[in-house]
Amino acid sequence: MRNIRLYILLLLLAPFWFTAIAQFDPSSISRIENGKLQFTLDNSWSESQKKEVQKLFNLDSTIWIQLKNRNSQIVMDNVNWNVKYISGNIAVISKSLEKLPVSHLNINDIFLIDEHWE
Repeated sequence: MRNIRLYILLLLLAPFWFTAIAQFDPSSISRIENGKLQFTLDNSWSESQKKEVQKLFNLDSTIWIQLKNRNSQIVMDNVNWNVKYISGNIAVISKSLEKLPVSHLNINDIFLIDEHWE
């Protein structure tokens, strides 16, 4: 009788055990390889997981729509991302780490000049 109770308890706790093992780790998504920044993204993630990745890596929310449409190239903030689909929902997006000139001055910037600055 005692063994039956133990087996029933194990059967009831088994689903919780497997969900505890399969934790979502967003830090394992990104890597730098061959001079390219790469993200491995899964379109089957839940909305909360997608938002966490967006916030953590400062990615645009439209990336998920682009991946769902299976585009081979994505342009975000004037940066070209190449897309390689590994399986049904999993894709690797990558961009070159080539340094681009940063524009610190815009057309409508206002400069304040202090003549008495020392």
